[in-house]
Amino acid sequence: MNEETYQSGSIEEFYKTIDTFGACDDDYISRIDILMLEKTIAVVQVIEDNWHGYKFTDILNLNKINGEWKIVAKVYDTLSKE
Repeated sequence: MNEETYQSGSIEEFYKTIDTFGACDDDYISRIDILMLEKTIAVVQVIEDNWHGYKFTDILNLNKINGEWKIVAKVYDTLSKE
């Protein structure tokens, strides 16, 4: 993996970004696809298109714990439209 493209951060940094840039553009589109679902595990894909010129694709692994779905792992890709 190229270290220059790797990003990570705290939830506080995420909230700071939202506060700085706003939630989304007028032509923002999002979609959630369930890729795999079993009794207590699931894999979903979240696509967010045109958030300030970026497209995000997230793959989330979920586990049903005590009757509630929890995200236990996430990987994502970000593409700039510019």
